[in-house]
Amino acid sequence: MNQEELLKHLVENGRAWVQAQRDHHRRSARKLTLSEKVALSPFFENRILDIARVKRVPLIENPGFYVDLNTMGIPSPLDFTNSHGITFTDTILVSDRYCPSTEPLVPLLFHELVHVVQYALLGRDAFVERYVLGWAENGQDYIRIPMESNAYALQARYEANPLQGFSVEAEVRRHLGLP
Repeated sequence: MNQEELLKHLVENGRAWVQAQRDHHRRSARKLTLSEKVALSPFFENRILDIARVKRVPLIENPGFYVDLNTMGIPSPLDFTNSHGITFTDTILVSDRYCPSTEPLVPLLFHELVHVVQYALLGRDAFVERYVLGWAENGQDYIRIPMESNAYALQARYEANPLQGFSVEAEVRRHLGLP
């Protein structure tokens, strides 16, 4: 499988994985708590805070289609089992392995809600395509994926001054080059 075929495979299977994971986990996910909404409302529109759902899982699992890649001798592109959290459209999974319930959840939720905004603005298909291509175009380095670097930069801005609100949506639109 050449690089172009691999990227096409990752995008197509990634889209299906995101949808399946969202549908599977959303049923048992919870709404944001009132205190989470209060802490995050200076940064996110109410519609984002209202649609977001959160679910704790023991570990974030890798996509099933990674088995096919490994069978072909292709290593797993990203190891999601090391993730603290992941967002599937509007449903956030939090790993108990890396984020025990004793840790404050709001900074991680902030980061993942940036992804909810990205999904809302782009749609699932375009989000997955940009994510995969961003990974490939940036040395297959997770932290350099533009969708992630944007989320980490906004999270750092939030953590530097959690009382100084700003519009995450406006910042994400700017970063994505959207009007």
